[in-house]
Amino acid sequence: MARKKVSEQKSSNRLKPILDNLVGIEKSDDIMDLVMARLKDTEVNAPIPGKVYIYNYYAKTPNILYDQYPITSVNAVYNWGFVGYNMHLNKVRQYDWNQSATSYYELRTIEVKTALTLPLKYLVQN
Repeated sequence: MARKKVSEQKSSNRLKPILDNLVGIEKSDDIMDLVMARLKDTEVNAPIPGKVYIYNYYAKTPNILYDQYPITSVNAVYNWGFVGYNMHLNKVRQYDWNQSATSYYELRTIEVKTALTLPLKYLVQN
């Protein structure tokens, strides 16, 4: 059986259609809604160390710059929350369970670069 050409193969990157359809005037919260809908099949209530997730977060720590839509590689999970590397901020951060406004949406390895290309970086100063 002949192999399909790369252009004919269905991409396993669930975020590529979002990226392909951007016109440049979309708001990050609207894009996040699209992302959550596309990643619904990997939605979880708690992240697993070693995996990468995207979610909606509202920090409670005063006077901190935080990322409302972090893309985080999770390092460790605790009873209070988890620690992970925020790819938008390029630093390790602590995340409290009570401050997450959504579930966690796991990104496949092939999707991480696409997610970082989407205009989701939304920094807020508490």
